[in-house]
Amino acid sequence: MAEEKLDVVGCGSMVVDLFYRTPRIIRADEKILLRAHTASAAIERTQVGGLVLNHLGWGRILGLKTGIFGKMGDDRNGEFLRDGMDRLGIRHHLTFDGTASAFATIFVDANGDRAIYMARGATGELTPAEVRNRHGAFIRRANLVSTEISQLPLRTVLAILLFARTHSIPTILDVDVPPSDAIGSLGTRAELERALKLAT
Repeated sequence: MAEEKLDVVGCGSMVVDLFYRTPRIIRADEKILLRAHTASAAIERTQVGGLVLNHLGWGRILGLKTGIFGKMGDDRNGEFLRDGMDRLGIRHHLTFDGTASAFATIFVDANGDRAIYMARGATGELTPAEVRNRHGAFIRRANLVSTEISQLPLRTVLAILLFARTHSIPTILDVDVPPSDAIGSLGTRAELERALKLAT
């Protein structure tokens, strides 16, 4: 029996967001006290987040059938993320052989300005071969594929976009970091330019 088609399948950032309140966003070599949420803890809240996972969550709230594929760690953050996906009904096709699940430390000041420090963990370890060999059948269930330039290696982004094109599936590419940050940390300028041209 054929598996159910999904409106949108995504791959990329799935992150545990740790929020801290700070009086202001500081510059290099400064020090500041965080505002404590309770008498003993500065973390105000912990949320399921990440660029791609947020998009898929919004799609579910609007009634779309969504799914996510990729790699995470076999750890508490990964369990927290999967519980959040399950609550919303986001299908997941994940492997748990990564070093650690991704998280972001987010500092928010009184004006609502923020500074975000990301640790991409297993998201940054997903390879092009894993896209095809481990997740290909899941991707083919999609009417639309979404990915990002934020945490995935650019060569993996290219593999996702090329796989979708081979199977005539339209794609969306969200560019979430400046090109200067993507080049070097995620891949090369040539890979970035090719990814931008491939997205449909």
